[in-house]
Amino acid sequence: MINYRLKKLEKEGKRIKVGVVGAGRMGTGLVCQIAQMQGMRTVAIADTTLDRALEAYKISGIKEKDIIITDDVKTAIDSIAREKMVVTKNGQIIPECPVDAVVDATGIPEIGARTAFNSIMNKKHVVTLTVEAVL
Repeated sequence: MINYRLKKLEKEGKRIKVGVVGAGRMGTGLVCQIAQMQGMRTVAIADTTLDRALEAYKISGIKEKDIIITDDVKTAIDSIAREKMVVTKNGQIIPECPVDAVVDATGIPEIGARTAFNSIMNKKHVVTLTVEAVL
């Protein structure tokens, strides 16, 4: 059922925009999985190590020319509006961007809590992809 809804969103040009905070093993795996799906798109990745975020996009098939590196929220918003992918060191700008859902894949409970709080305050869906957050 979800697959049909995602295909419909893709056909209508209304993809679910996802921002991922944390480009380690789990975050990169998620980015690669979303790249294989219809109806969803990872539009922003944050990691304190930019190379990991860039690598996540690279292995998911995104071309370097389609990636904008910025820590400025206005530049990130503009880039996403122009259908570019955003890479940032500052995961706390992602909840302010035009995304539908924010995924915390940092594995760091304090950052995950801050990301979730900022996402909720910006009326974004929150997904925790981290064993540390499961109690």
